[in-house]
Amino acid sequence: MAPLLEVGKDNWTRATYDPQKKLNGHRYALAERIKEYYPKKDGDTVYNSLLSFFICQEAVHDRLESRVRDELKVPLSFYLASGVGGCTLDYTVKEQIDYFDNKKINLGKNSTTAVNELLDVYIRSMALTPPKMLEEITSKFYSWARSEALEFISHYPDERAKLQGKEVRILDATYLFDFESKDLPEKRFLETMQKFEQAERPNVSPYQRAEYNFISGHDHIKKEFQRIAEILKNKEFFLSFLPAKRLFSHYLLYGPPGTGKTTLVRSLADETGLFFKKVETAELGSKYYSETITNVDNLFKSAKHLVYSGKYPGVILFFDEFDHLGRKRGTTSSSEDDKIITTLNTWMDGGNFFEGLIVVGATNRKDQIDPSLLTRFRSLYVDYPKSPKEIIKIHRAIIQKMESYSGKKMFEEIDYGPILKFSQKDEIYKSGRVIEKILEKALKDKIHSQIGNPLLLVNAAEVYRAYEGYDLDGESEEKEEEPAGVELKLKI
Repeated sequence: MAPLLEVGKDNWTRATYDPQKKLNGHRYALAERIKEYYPKKDGDTVYNSLLSFFICQEAVHDRLESRVRDELKVPLSFYLASGVGGCTLDYTVKEQIDYFDNKKINLGKNSTTAVNELLDVYIRSMALTPPKMLEEITSKFYSWARSEALEFISHYPDERAKLQGKEVRILDATYLFDFESKDLPEKRFLETMQKFEQAERPNVSPYQRAEYNFISGHDHIKKEFQRIAEILKNKEFFLSFLPAKRLFSHYLLYGPPGTGKTTLVRSLADETGLFFKKVETAELGSKYYSETITNVDNLFKSAKHLVYSGKYPGVILFFDEFDHLGRKRGTTSSSEDDKIITTLNTWMDGGNFFEGLIVVGATNRKDQIDPSLLTRFRSLYVDYPKSPKEIIKIHRAIIQKMESYSGKKMFEEIDYGPILKFSQKDEIYKSGRVIEKILEKALKDKIHSQIGNPLLLVNAAEVYRAYEGYDLDGESEEKEEEPAGVELKLKI
């Protein structure tokens, strides 16, 4: 999607002169004021942040030209400048600051007057707060400027709707018009966005594509996911009866490990054309306070950005080991857990929800998830196969997948009778993940033994040996001899 406008280096340079002159002129003398408050290094950081804010405002105002109606140029330029300023300062307000709560400026005036009013408010805030809080005051100042801009823009709902989700390129960063978010139009989440767009589905390997087509069992989940595909194909019809927020459910897939939860969700994405992003919950965590919340928030912002770009009809966010992220409140000493759960609830079913979002969580410990989150999900149990017939179907599906990838037949027809004894001893041998590892081990051993020669097909005895050599920790141990007294049959 092409950006609404771009502010390049030349535009930025041309916009620098007036803000520098104004900030350092006799009326404001901002650099000198800051030096009186702060040590040089920290003072320079705040001053350069403010300078970036006002240069951005000037540059964006100039570049908007005829792209929007005249009344919106000033508030939109303040809106984007608040994001640039917030990124350059990169500081989070930790204390309650209420100085700006009752301050108002008239953004309906020309740009020069609005900028002067904004600077007057900032200078007064400096005089009324301790010097050590200058960074916090500046950060709060950006949030206040953004809220003033949003209030003005809200009086133009048609233009607001047209601009929602549009991108603006400023130097080497992309910012998003997201008038529904309470946060600054940050650049920081773009790093998450770049990682997000490198998610698994667009770069699916041929082996994974084969995997989608050969999933055995779990018919109740496949049926549920087929409903999603049906809704997407007939979306307008469903929207005539239900609001967009109620078209789709979020799903919690729970049950023992290795039962194909990830593969099932990938198949849903492949069937529907939805963007698939697998999220390892451990990667969202941080030792720094509030950073985990920011990571979660940026992840959902990235999903929203992708849907608004029009590239995909929706996004599936698949959280593996969801219980680590959404653990019950009160089970740890961290006060951050409450905020993480609130953030998740707000995105999944609250004020930040957006059309096209489907959240899928996977867990082996449903009992450890916070009850408020459980109410957002439709829970689906994913179990091991119950009957020998189902276990055999999993073997055949995996073999078919492996042969589909290579385009060659690699396994003889197997008599599964002796192999089924393993699953009778331990349920882990019913896991599709474990079965796949064992069959891959049998195939690799066969390939190694046939280097330089035409590959012979893997037979039942070799599959049995791979089972015998598999330990429950997932490591294979070589067995030099076949167990005595075991009769292996081949089906011709």
